[in-house]
Amino acid sequence: MGDIDMLKQWYNGIRVSCIRHRIAKTRYVNLHRWLNIMVVVLTLVVSMTLLVSMSEMSTELQIAVVVVSMFAAFLSFLQIILNYPDLAERHSLVAMRYGSLRREIDEYLVSGQEKQELSALFGSIRARWDQIDHEAPPVPEKILRLGSEIIESRPLKIVGAR
Repeated sequence: MGDIDMLKQWYNGIRVSCIRHRIAKTRYVNLHRWLNIMVVVLTLVVSMTLLVSMSEMSTELQIAVVVVSMFAAFLSFLQIILNYPDLAERHSLVAMRYGSLRREIDEYLVSGQEKQELSALFGSIRARWDQIDHEAPPVPEKILRLGSEIIESRPLKIVGAR
């Protein structure tokens, strides 16, 4: 495999990682939003039920209100523990860093720079790619598969590549 082919392979690997982290960011933003909506809805249900005098309710309905109230509290607790906004932000930052690496490879491939500069580029990209991988939050298996499917459906096209 030639140097340019290897660079294109790296480009594709970075592209896959970037897409996976963007998907993960979107997933965690949506999960956080869903938890917020559930907490609000359940809290409203409990509040509205309490407006109707609990003494006039059947025992079963009183128990249901208490269970819904406890579930809303549990969802609020999950929001704190799971910290989806932080995960989404971390995935977003990692995706941006992968995007930066990808653009650097793009620039080299279309610039026509000399081959001597390629070894320095390889060293720089390898070091930064390893650092990003080390600092990146884990991506769930489902998103790993989805990212691969997206890449397979979009063939790699590098404009102006040698």
